[in-house]
Amino acid sequence: MGVGPNLIFILYFLVFFFEEPQKYIQGIFSAIVAGFFLDTFSPFYFGVSIILLLIVNFILKYVLSLLKKTKNKYPIAYFTALFILSFIIYNLMLTIVVYFLNSPRIMPVLKWIFLIEIVYNLIFALSVFYIYKKFKLYESSE
Repeated sequence: MGVGPNLIFILYFLVFFFEEPQKYIQGIFSAIVAGFFLDTFSPFYFGVSIILLLIVNFILKYVLSLLKKTKNKYPIAYFTALFILSFIIYNLMLTIVVYFLNSPRIMPVLKWIFLIEIVYNLIFALSVFYIYKKFKLYESSE
């Protein structure tokens, strides 16, 4: 259906999700690096993805600060909900920016293909989440 996993966004989100809540520099750095690579491979103006990922970073930091007391109780539920939220926010803002820049290609936000894209990216993200958790559990047992 023309949908592929956005591996750069998935890796950005994983770095963001597993960073310590008090460290903002790592999240900002990962947003800049991920935005650079997303801008490199996108047909849009350079810098759009960097700015949008920085906005997503600050929004999610705020949401995580509200959930910091219960984050460790249900990490997979928070991971899934925050991943879907961040993916929707990023693509919605990208659609708005592209619309105002009069670009010929507008991303399909709130269409059924977008729902398939969310599920497809979530499958990859959850796979990496479980791999990370297994390695971290294995590392802590040694």
